[in-house]
Amino acid sequence: GKMAGYQRKYVANGFDKPYLPTISIDSPSILTTQRWGLIPSWVTSEKEFKANTLMARNDELFEKTSYKTYWQNRCLIFCTGFFEPHYPSGSQKHQSWFIRPKEKKLFAFGGIFSVWNGIHTCTIITKEATPEMAIVHNDGRRMPLILTGAASRNWLNPVLTMAEMKELLKFEYP
Repeated sequence: GKMAGYQRKYVANGFDKPYLPTISIDSPSILTTQRWGLIPSWVTSEKEFKANTLMARNDELFEKTSYKTYWQNRCLIFCTGFFEPHYPSGSQKHQSWFIRPKEKKLFAFGGIFSVWNGIHTCTIITKEATPEMAIVHNDGRRMPLILTGAASRNWLNPVLTMAEMKELLKFEYP
């Protein structure tokens, strides 16, 4: 079915290349899966493609070779929560903090995808952390782009311009 490859897990490790539940701009009424870790269509051998494309920085989205041609291939990637590293004061060792929605059951991350050798592959977009998230992710001060309401619907708007998409990249989850 449409959820091909999906296995429900408490912790999905991107390096295992799991299939994640998504809705994409090309079929916005269907919940489907995409493999985590975007592989550009021009890649000939997955083994030789060394770039880490699990997360795409908002400030590299339109310039980086791996992503720049896919900004219109938007998708929403769903999860019940995610882990962020937190370094307690004076410690070199991080703690993993689990972040989940207060009211809703799911987060919807803004993502982009590529179809590589018939496989839908995706990446989660990250942005500068909000003040609350910067306290948690106190090393890199980044967070996933979490969309909700009109922002998530707009993300899948097929006529969204690059300028409008750049505005959505600033969305702050309430």
